[in-house]
Amino acid sequence: MNSGSKMLQVISILMIVFGAIATVIELIGLLGLAVLIETFGLPGILYLVYIVLMLSGIAELVIGIIGVINCKDQSKAQMLLTCGIVIIVITVLGNIMSLIFYSDGFNVFSLVSGLLFPILFTVGAIQMKNGPTGPMGPGGPAGPGAPGQF
Repeated sequence: MNSGSKMLQVISILMIVFGAIATVIELIGLLGLAVLIETFGLPGILYLVYIVLMLSGIAELVIGIIGVINCKDQSKAQMLLTCGIVIIVITVLGNIMSLIFYSDGFNVFSLVSGLLFPILFTVGAIQMKNGPTGPMGPGGPAGPGAPGQF
């Protein structure tokens, strides 16, 4: 198992845990939001924001599971890379919607912490893709015996 695979496995497990936690928290927030909208007349578009944020947590959970299942199979690296990019886009979209429709609910820490695992997942997929049989590994252009190798 190369370093990308190991990193992908660890990050995938963390994504499963935190994706599940985020999904539960967003579900509770969605239920609480219904009460706030009825009581204080907040805009109903906040439902959409919470649903996108909840989908982000669900996507993180599902992609974490996909990562754990496929982290040892280098032929799945491109698919895992695509999954990482998808979760980054969903996370950014949710935060942009939060900023537009509910500016009190947005903060930079939330964006950075929400992107940490998806970015590390994507980096792990890239490392896995370029692993031992990739361009920089043994047999690649700079393989054993290539000029400049020690």
